[in-house]
Amino acid sequence: MSINLATKLREGTKKSHTMAENVGFIKCFLKGVVEKTSYRKLVANLYFVYSAIEEEMERQKQHPVVSKIYFSQLNRKQ
Repeated sequence: MSINLATKLREGTKKSHTMAENVGFIKCFLKGVVEKTSYRKLVANLYFVYSAIEEEMERQKQHPVVSKIYFSQLNRKQ
C-alpha cells in the first residue's frame, strides 16, 4: 500500500512539530501574540529557507517526481 506525500510528511515531522509547538515563541505565535521585531526576524529567516527550496525545485523541475509537485506560480520569491 502506498502512503501519499502529505501523510509521510505529517508522520515524519510529528515529533519535531510537537517540540516546536512547545517553544515560547511558537506558543505566542499560535496565539497571535508576538513582538514585531521577533516576527520580522522570523520572516527574514524564512526568506532564505524558501529561496533555497525554490531554487532547487527550479533546478529539479524536469525530474519525474519533482515535475508532479512543482508549480512555479507558488514561488514566494519573484
